[in-house]
Amino acid sequence: MADRRRTYLIQDPYDTDAQRFIDTIFTHFGLRPVCFYTDPKGRFYGEQQFPSLRSDLIEASYDVSLDDLASFVADVSETYDVLAVIPYREDTVEVAAELYGLLELGWNEPETIARFRDKHALKTYVHRSDPAVRVPVSRLVTTAADVFGEHVPDRFVIKPNDGYGNREVGIFDATQRSAIEEKLADRSTTWVLEEFIEGEEYEIDGQVRPDGSVDVLAVFQYNRVNANGYSTVYHSEVQLLSDDPIFTVCADYATALITASGLRASPFHMEAKIDDRGPAMVDLGARLPSEGGGVGLSRLHPGRPDVYTVAAHDYLGTTCECPPIDWTHYDAARQIYVYGISYASGRIGHLSGVDTIEAMPEFVYWPNRPEVGQLLQPTTELHGAPYVAALRVPGDDKAVQRVIDEVHATVQWTSDNGTRDTAAALFASVPKRTARKVRWIAHRTADAVRRAVS
Repeated sequence: MADRRRTYLIQDPYDTDAQRFIDTIFTHFGLRPVCFYTDPKGRFYGEQQFPSLRSDLIEASYDVSLDDLASFVADVSETYDVLAVIPYREDTVEVAAELYGLLELGWNEPETIARFRDKHALKTYVHRSDPAVRVPVSRLVTTAADVFGEHVPDRFVIKPNDGYGNREVGIFDATQRSAIEEKLADRSTTWVLEEFIEGEEYEIDGQVRPDGSVDVLAVFQYNRVNANGYSTVYHSEVQLLSDDPIFTVCADYATALITASGLRASPFHMEAKIDDRGPAMVDLGARLPSEGGGVGLSRLHPGRPDVYTVAAHDYLGTTCECPPIDWTHYDAARQIYVYGISYASGRIGHLSGVDTIEAMPEFVYWPNRPEVGQLLQPTTELHGAPYVAALRVPGDDKAVQRVIDEVHATVQWTSDNGTRDTAAALFASVPKRTARKVRWIAHRTADAVRRAVS
């Protein structure tokens, strides 16, 4: 067993954040990952999108069943000394928790990490751990009878207990029983009911270090709008400067909440609201902000190791020397994210304004760049935004609002499937999509033959 090669595990790594961790860990530690895939078709297309997953940058690749992770751990442990599991994305956190238990690794207790995929359990634990840290009152519900079987607040939220990305969030009052019954019709989902917190909502991102110290790296204010029957649709995010009193309130609250959660050696991404009683948690993830949010977070502190590097050191249990946070660059301008909103289904036909945005002096990058032929649905949650633009704006609130308005006014499209541009885009994509399907069928057939022979 002494000659086992050192490695780490990463799940379904066809994601830009996963790629950054793979590159970072190889650069700093010389370690190649064991990738494990939970869906053969997803693996095939993921490896097509990221060819590096089929290169010598990868130590090994496994197809696994989430129902039998113990067998996977037994197999991989025969050859490898697994040092860590990298939960780079929300839907990998729960699996990472189970693997940490099976591998008996000492990063965090598996039950600590598992709570971060169980909204009710996390809030309950925080309240018991430190009653002074305010969290919304919550309980699990399955049916409308569950909802009204106990007292309900004047307004309340019902959302999936393991949800993320603002998906399936509903805000109700006690008069909306029929709407609640419709909401809870899906019995395959476990729902959580929480009191609705009035006030502005904020995003707080950072890293909790192995010793429990909390580094808050950024605070953003969310701006949401009513769209497509949802009042929680992303419109924009605006960075708060470090001398803003609200920044201090958010940072202090995040420090107390993270401490009460028991999390260590991990990035965190949280949302909180502030009303006349002060801050209260909306959600908390044991991960970097999604959709490549770590890239933007790193840009705010160029004098500090990037967030992927710090997180990698903490995951692997090694020392990362970080200088005190210098807020000079952070406070020189404000980073903003502007979200597109679609009000109809279809595909993007004629698209205009993208080049104009890229030519703006404030433009930084596209976390999600719109393209002709892109499939659209009415936007109700984060991943349904047709585009996300990141910009950095010096100046006051008026300057920030001007840029937000300019982006929304500039990026325009038609979503009529009959337009010439859309038809041309779809026609042009046929050979590529056909080739992808042919490669998948050939791969599946060859794999079936190999299995039969063996």
